[in-house]
Amino acid sequence: MKYIFSSLLVFIFAGHRLAAQDIFPPPNDAAKLRIHAHRATKPLVIDGNLDEADWQAAKAVGNFIQSEPFQGQPAQFDTDIRILFDDENIYIGAFCRDTTGANGIRVQNLRRDFETFQNESVGVAFDTFRDPRTPVPTFFATPYGSQSDMQIFEDRIFDSDWDAIWRVRTSISSSGWTAEFAIPWSSLRYPTANQSNEQSSETVWGINFSRVNRRLNQITRWSPVPRAYTIGRMVYGGVVTGLQPPPQRINLRVQPYGTFRLAERTAQGAADVRESKPAFGGEAKWAPSANTVLDLTVNTDFAQADADRQVVNLSRFSVFFPERRQFFLENASLFAVGSSEGHNIQPFFSRRIGLDGNGNRLAIDAGLRLVNQTTTYSAGGLIMRQRGDESHPSSWFGVGRYTQNIGENTRIGALATVRHDEAFGLSGSAKTNIVGAVDGFTRLSNPVSLRGMLSVSSDSGKTGFAGYAEMQVQENWIYAEWKQSVVSATYNPGIGFIDRADIIRTSPGFYLNWRPSWMPQGVLFLGPGAFIDAVHQLSDGTFLEGNVRVYPMYVNFRDGGGLGAYIQPTMQVLTESFEPLSGMSIAPGKYNYMRYGIEGNTDPSAPVSLNGRLEVGGYFNGQLSSLSLSLRTAPIPQIAASVSYTRNELTSIGEANSTRVTHLLAPELRLSLNPRLQLIAFWQYNTAAERSTWNARFSWEFEPLSYIFVVFNDNRTFDQSRFETPFTQREAIIKISYLRQL
Repeated sequence: MKYIFSSLLVFIFAGHRLAAQDIFPPPNDAAKLRIHAHRATKPLVIDGNLDEADWQAAKAVGNFIQSEPFQGQPAQFDTDIRILFDDENIYIGAFCRDTTGANGIRVQNLRRDFETFQNESVGVAFDTFRDPRTPVPTFFATPYGSQSDMQIFEDRIFDSDWDAIWRVRTSISSSGWTAEFAIPWSSLRYPTANQSNEQSSETVWGINFSRVNRRLNQITRWSPVPRAYTIGRMVYGGVVTGLQPPPQRINLRVQPYGTFRLAERTAQGAADVRESKPAFGGEAKWAPSANTVLDLTVNTDFAQADADRQVVNLSRFSVFFPERRQFFLENASLFAVGSSEGHNIQPFFSRRIGLDGNGNRLAIDAGLRLVNQTTTYSAGGLIMRQRGDESHPSSWFGVGRYTQNIGENTRIGALATVRHDEAFGLSGSAKTNIVGAVDGFTRLSNPVSLRGMLSVSSDSGKTGFAGYAEMQVQENWIYAEWKQSVVSATYNPGIGFIDRADIIRTSPGFYLNWRPSWMPQGVLFLGPGAFIDAVHQLSDGTFLEGNVRVYPMYVNFRDGGGLGAYIQPTMQVLTESFEPLSGMSIAPGKYNYMRYGIEGNTDPSAPVSLNGRLEVGGYFNGQLSSLSLSLRTAPIPQIAASVSYTRNELTSIGEANSTRVTHLLAPELRLSLNPRLQLIAFWQYNTAAERSTWNARFSWEFEPLSYIFVVFNDNRTFDQSRFETPFTQREAIIKISYLRQL
């Protein structure tokens, strides 16, 4: 491992001088592109047609430049941008030229927060504070009017679950398509006049625009950005002049809800629990200033949240399931400390609140979150009360967070969490868990960044520690990383997540973005690479497991498809028995084996697309063959269907030389009348867990961020040998939420 990574470092720095010209420097203030915003003289009708006189009078900018596939070249089809504003909104008018008209548009579906680079889209990013360390709000739209909004932090953390109130309407013609955005001032944070660096009556913001022409797999920006970075790297952005944002108002947002739930639980064929009752609650958001947001939730309900997708876990690490509940997703990046990308160490993980260890809902009585962010610091606090039941005690949760900016590219921070479980049961006693953490981030240069975290826990008289560090090198021609983590045997984050304790984990890796002149026209770049993962036991230094995944070549095609193969030598040292599946026990010992895989995908924006992976080879003392396939079809954006299938065949495994086959089947259907009226249904059938789940959700966004939901869930276990269903839980939910912004 040391030899491989030492060679990698030599390769990186030897090639850095040759490739440095690809990462061009950001423009200075005098050289930045400029667009002028005009005040609208009459009310605008947001209909996707820029035919009002104010739009016609506004000066357009264009000349978009490619980031992909040919950095620095003009866009094959240009985009014209205009900006208007009034006392309520800032308006963006975009005309996306394309002579193929509707036939050239590639849009997968009409869901909100679509995958930006997998759909035809156009968008804008604002740098309202003119500071690269503050969150960058972005707003994107497809030709069919579906919306995606996101906050980007340091061009590294992408908070796609941030939702703002805004509108967009679109139209399609034979010469291209048009998007008309209306973004309320109240949906943006910006400094007051005396905070602005500009000494004039007009406000100047940083801004950039991006266009994805999915048919050509072409990404273009108004102000050029190196292909290694996203639109969130605002030092490369231009500026917008002429804006006159109004003073911040009371900016109070309330969203009451009402639900009616029918539920039934059946065990061994007999109904043991039936429930039918209404519930009421809601949330409120108050921004007393541009820098401060206060959130309140009462009797919190997450009926509309997506259900977790099941997996078959054959590794020795716990599975990390991401947060899906909207209240916790907002401002999640501020409280994000540690890592969830391979090295799963998080002192704070919001799924510990309102969910038990199996992902079942626990009632939340109320919660309060306060966030204050300026150009020099960010601070936040969270307090929540979880209601007890017959199996769980009532609990209080508290989280505090502070970060301080140092210079232009560095920040340090601290986080503290407290969990207090009240006395439970006849002999139970109250318990308190306390965790503290310090973290930091610095960008040594545009390509190179460092971040790290150190955390300490105290639980029932036991203390523990954990740490994480990461270096990233992100050039146009290479991506390289080194991840290092350590978790003591007694580290216990009461509101956090670790996948295993008493370990030291080391994970260097890289892949190339190699574009030789002899590549065929249909190839975008070649991506050979290698990733190492090694785990040692912290307490005694014993080697526990490790692997090296080597991609001799990975071909990335111009249409977005890819194909690659890899080899993965693996070593496992079991200090105790391990059960990858129930009843399949593998004895302690040393195991060396080789695995081989091939993976790839077709154009994900095509009407029919396929991705998959086939992996074969050794697995401890036996063999494991794994096949994962996903087929998706979207003949029109209003209809999208997919089915994924995973099959694992374990042969001659463990002390009993057992052979088992597992299946995980998951079809999904999405029907959309328009971006605001959708039906989503999926089924999961998992033979490894002997579990079957249905989830169907109808949603109607009758006003911006105001919804009517109808949800059906069916969760059941089954006994394959007896063809029985010992446990079934069904529920039907109607939820109405109404958002009012004052």
